[in-house]
Amino acid sequence: MKSARYPLLPPLNTLIAFEAAARHEGFSQAAAELYVSASAVAHQIKQLEASLGVALFERHSHGVRLTLQGQEYLGHVQAHLLGLQRCSAQIRDSRRKPLRLATLHSVAQLWLQPRLKHYQARYSEHDFEITAASVLDSPPAAADVVINFFAEPPPSGVWTPLWEERLIPLCSPAHNFVPQRAILYQDSHWNQDWSVWEQKAMPQGSGLRFASIRRASLYVLVLQATLDGLGLMIGRESLLRDTIRRGELVTPSPLLPVAVPYGAYYLYHAPSASDNRLAHQFCEWLITDAQAADG
Repeated sequence: MKSARYPLLPPLNTLIAFEAAARHEGFSQAAAELYVSASAVAHQIKQLEASLGVALFERHSHGVRLTLQGQEYLGHVQAHLLGLQRCSAQIRDSRRKPLRLATLHSVAQLWLQPRLKHYQARYSEHDFEITAASVLDSPPAAADVVINFFAEPPPSGVWTPLWEERLIPLCSPAHNFVPQRAILYQDSHWNQDWSVWEQKAMPQGSGLRFASIRRASLYVLVLQATLDGLGLMIGRESLLRDTIRRGELVTPSPLLPVAVPYGAYYLYHAPSASDNRLAHQFCEWLITDAQAADG
């Protein structure tokens, strides 16, 4: 079938027959590989030669041999057929292989999971796996996409900014806040958040005296203790925005209302997934959603 857009391009089946015949140096072996008759292969070769206006094979009693033009043409045909095969395989595999996402526990539970329903509504046929960790020092080798927090901007060209973070002191409305006997709950991996907030918001000191500082390795445990009225926390505003909006968390005192900027979350798209259609679609969706949420 001739294409109006590509009038000089021979039919694909003639190129496949040519490649097989050239590789086997014979029409019969090519026919066996392609599950057609030798005469069918010969006909396709003649059709290709007529289309090109040159002889690609020298026929002799023991088989066929490529002409010089046939040898040159074979290299191009094989390269492009392999390229088409590779691309087709990647598209098929991308539908079967799940998208692998790595991020922090807190981001997965408090930011990403509530938004996945929107992604699922748009791409219900996509499979994905989420791996969560307390700390991500470097992009996991097995991940296609990574979301991580950085206090300072990471190397440009590798990480794409998603949204900025702010720190704010929070407690339950039912919590009996006593400045001189406050109980602070901290994520053990983010235990610098209080000092960062205090230095930026109240450089002369907050006046708080902690009767106890309690740490947990999961941010959601710190959050739950705060929701239960057991103490206060320095919250990451972007992760707790909905909880704050519902009035489940409030600032402990009018004297401590200030939210201060601190770092941002970034997206990493692994080079190994550069041809992964699912990864591209997920990253596009993630960037759009993050910008809308941050706005």
